[in-house]
Amino acid sequence: MLDSLPCPSRITGQNVPFRMCIHDVFKIKGVGMVVTGRVVQGQVKAGEEVWYGDNLHDTNIFSVEQHHKTQDTASSGDCVGLNLKSHNSVLSYFNMVKPKA
Repeated sequence: MLDSLPCPSRITGQNVPFRMCIHDVFKIKGVGMVVTGRVVQGQVKAGEEVWYGDNLHDTNIFSVEQHHKTQDTASSGDCVGLNLKSHNSVLSYFNMVKPKA
């Protein structure tokens, strides 16, 4: 019965804007601010600028990690941790997006 259900496709591509829902926020001594969540659409790389929160605060991503391994990019469907510059205003369930180029 499950074999008859269609598999959902990932929303990928260069023209799809990045969006991620933040599930948890951690302050790790020696590392800084780490947010975790699932990438809903698009992709993001270390060094890119992202916006988050209700007032769209901006920050840069230091690193992208998935299952304790550093990754080059995070794409839609990936559960990742993003190491950000330290910000106290990051809350769980904020959305994170990339600014328009």
